[in-house]
Amino acid sequence: MNRIITRAFYIFLYFNSVIGFGNSQSVNSLYKKPTKATDSTILEKLDLYDRNYESSKDSAILGEKILMEIVKSAQSKNDYNGLLMSFYRLGKSEHVWKKDDVKAVKYFFESLKYAELKGNQEYISKSYNYLGIIFYTNHKYDDAIKYFKTAIESRWNGEESFRSIPFYLCGLSYYELRQYDTAMNYFTAALELVKRTGNPEREHEIEQGIAKVLIALKQNRKAEVLIAKTLRFYKETNETVAMAVAYNLFSKISFSENRLEEALNYSLMAYAYSNKSNDIPTHKIDIAQLLHDIYFKMGNVQEAHRYLLEVQRLKDAATSLDITSQIALTYAKYRNEIERKQLNETITKQKRENRMALIAAGVLGGLFLIIGLLLVFVRKERQKSEALIHNILPAETVEQLKSFGKAIPIRHESVTVMFCDVKGFSELATILEPERLINLLDFYFSKFDSIISTYTDIEKIKTIGDAYLCVSGLHNSQNHAVSLVSAAYELIQFVNDSKAIAKERFGYAIEFRVGIHSGSLVSGVVGTHKYAYDVWGDTVNIAARMEGSSAPGKINISQATYDYVKDHFNFVYRGVIEVKNGLQLEMYFVIDKLS
Repeated sequence: MNRIITRAFYIFLYFNSVIGFGNSQSVNSLYKKPTKATDSTILEKLDLYDRNYESSKDSAILGEKILMEIVKSAQSKNDYNGLLMSFYRLGKSEHVWKKDDVKAVKYFFESLKYAELKGNQEYISKSYNYLGIIFYTNHKYDDAIKYFKTAIESRWNGEESFRSIPFYLCGLSYYELRQYDTAMNYFTAALELVKRTGNPEREHEIEQGIAKVLIALKQNRKAEVLIAKTLRFYKETNETVAMAVAYNLFSKISFSENRLEEALNYSLMAYAYSNKSNDIPTHKIDIAQLLHDIYFKMGNVQEAHRYLLEVQRLKDAATSLDITSQIALTYAKYRNEIERKQLNETITKQKRENRMALIAAGVLGGLFLIIGLLLVFVRKERQKSEALIHNILPAETVEQLKSFGKAIPIRHESVTVMFCDVKGFSELATILEPERLINLLDFYFSKFDSIISTYTDIEKIKTIGDAYLCVSGLHNSQNHAVSLVSAAYELIQFVNDSKAIAKERFGYAIEFRVGIHSGSLVSGVVGTHKYAYDVWGDTVNIAARMEGSSAPGKINISQATYDYVKDHFNFVYRGVIEVKNGLQLEMYFVIDKLS
C-alpha cells in the first residue's frame, strides 16, 4: 500500500513540475483540437512585440510581459500557432538579453512541442537552431551538432540566408572538436548558400571560419588570403570584434612560423580591438592566451605572467552555468510531449471512427503513459545514483555492490601506492583563516585530480586532511609504477609552476612531499553507510613512511619501486634510512625523466 501511495505522489509531482510549464497547457488540453487559424488579436500583439521589444535588455523585459499575456490568451483559445510563436520569442529573449540559458532551453522546447503538433517546419528549424546555439555556447559541441543537423534536415525551405546558419555553426562545432575536414565541408556548404543571397557580412564570417580550419591544417598562405579579404571588409564596416578575430588569426600564423615580433604586433592590435567589446567571448581568451605564449617564447616572463592572469580572469568571468542536468530533464519532458502528440493523433482518429473505442483507447493510453512516466522517473533516478556512486567507488566495486549487496575484498599482488602531503601544514593551519586554507588546498587537489584522471591505471583513494592518497595497478596494469611516478612528476611540476599564481591568489604557495612504494595490498569497502573505499597492508604503511622521509618538492621512492622504474627516470640514491618503528629502507629521489 505504501508503495502505491509513493508512486501516486511521484506521478503528482511529475505532472506538476515536468508536464506543467509555467501556465502551459495540461496534458488533457493537448487532446483538444487546435484552432486552424491564429487569432488576429494575437497576431497584432506579436507584431507589436517584434516592432518594439527586441532591441535591448530593458525593452525585452517589458516585452516578456506582453508575450506571457499572448501565451495565456493562446492557451485559452487552444491556439497552437500563437503558442509556438510566443514561446520561441521568449526563448530568444532569455538567451540574447537575459543570458538565462536554462529558461531559454525550456521555452524553445515548448515552441518545438507546438511546432511539431502543427507541423510548422519554420519554427521547428529555427528552434532546433537556437537550441544548438545554446549548447554550443556552453561548450557541449556534440549536442550542438545534433540540434544543428536536425535544423538542417527539417523540411523548411525558407530564406537561404537563415538556412546557412546551422551549416556555419555546425562547422564551428566540428572545428572545436578538431574534426577539421568535416568542419570545412559544413563551412563550404554554408558559403554556397550565402553566396546565392548576397549577404556579404555572413559571407565574410564564414570565410573567417574557413581560415581557422586552414590554419589548423597548416595551409597558412591560403588562410592569409581569406583573412586579408575579411579584414578589409570589417575595416569598412567597423566591426571591431571581427577585426580582433582577423588580427588574432594573422598572429597565430606568424607565431607558428616563429616570426615573434610580427605575431606580437598583430596580437596587440587584436587585443586592442577586442577590448572595445563589453562581451567576454572565447576570442578574448584566445587572444590573451596567445599574447602569453608570444611573450613567454620571447623571454619576457613579466608580460607573459600578466597575460596568463588575464586569461584566468577572462575564463572566470566567462564561466557559465552548467546546465547539463537541466537540459537533460527538459529534453526528457519534450520527448514525453512528443509521445503524447502521437497518442493524441491515435485518439483523435479513433474518435472519428467510434466514440466508445476512443474512451477505451484513452483509458489504456493513460495507463501506458503513467507506466512510461514512472519508468522514465525511476531510470533517471537510478542513473543519477549510479553516476554519484561511480564518482566515489571503482567500477568493479560498484558492480559487486549491485550484484551481491556487498563488496568483496580483493588482494592485489603488484601495485604502487603514493602519499603526498603539505610541508608545515599544521603551522599553515594556524596562520590562514579556514576558508582561505580550504580554497588553497582545493586549488592544488583539483589539479591533482585532473592530472591523475589522465592515467587510466591510477585510482584516487581519498584525501586525509592535507594528505593525498592514490594507487596504481588495482586493475592489473603492467606499468603501474611508471604511471604513478610519471603522475607524481607532473604533480610536483604543477606545484613548482604555480607558485606565483598561488601567492597572487591566496597569499601563500605551499610545497608537497611525495612518497611512493610498490608491493601487495588489499582493497575493499568498509561499513554499510556512507561507503568508504580504502586500501590496507604494509605497502600502504611503507608508502606513508616514504612520504614522511621525503623532502619538500621531492619524490621519494623505495627500492621496490626503483626496480620497476629505473630505466625511465634519473635518480639520486639516498642510501639506507631508518623510519618509524626502526624499519630501515633504501630510498631514492626522482630527479627527472630520461629523454
